[in-house]
Amino acid sequence: MGRELRLEEPSQRQDAGAKVACITGDCCNPASWPAHWDMACIRCIFCPDDAEVMSRARAHGEFWVYDEIYYDDPYFDGKAWITRRFHGGGFAYDDGNGKKVVGLLRKVDCAAAAETIYHEMWHTAQPDTMTPNEKEFDAYYNTELWTIRKGLSGRNYLRMTDSYGNTLPDRDAITAYVNETYPQAVQPDGWIIDDYIKQPPQTREFNEATGEARWRPSREGDGLYAEAQKVSEANLEAAEFYCE
Repeated sequence: MGRELRLEEPSQRQDAGAKVACITGDCCNPASWPAHWDMACIRCIFCPDDAEVMSRARAHGEFWVYDEIYYDDPYFDGKAWITRRFHGGGFAYDDGNGKKVVGLLRKVDCAAAAETIYHEMWHTAQPDTMTPNEKEFDAYYNTELWTIRKGLSGRNYLRMTDSYGNTLPDRDAITAYVNETYPQAVQPDGWIIDDYIKQPPQTREFNEATGEARWRPSREGDGLYAEAQKVSEANLEAAEFYCE
């Protein structure tokens, strides 16, 4: 399952995510966009250049919007296992029946919502052989490429300027960001944290390549993914994702 860190945004208008038909004209001027997203501004950002993303979302997606998404991740702070809250901007997973379930926040602006949609739709096409942190690096890198191409603000702290003056995703910054922000960092030898014991503090690591598991003393920075906690759920029809 993929998830994206929430971008901080002001409070939300009530009709974000509402059905609106416009995909061209004045409503595609960013100055006219609402304080918080609706499907009109999403179409303006994605169409026509990224119609394929909209088509996949419509054909295979199941979308839900929330007031809040968060994760209370187990985390070892060097002394004890504690809970570290991760405020999510979205999530995506395969339901096992051919649907890609995507969660979005209501309380973000048009550019932030579009970034989350692209990020989470990118997750839906990733192979299962990738580790969680590899998936996040891949999604953040390619989403940043996309926001640069689209002229969206994106995340400046994940960008760099090369010797020719081109703005590019910063691989080192993205790697550091993912390993610092997300739990379950992959160890250099390919082992992944998958369980823990509070007392005495012990961490279990699993090697997907060999199927082996091992326990060791917990180290500062060890962590695991928790289940998503979702506040105020509502369905967003996949049919709304179109370019016409």
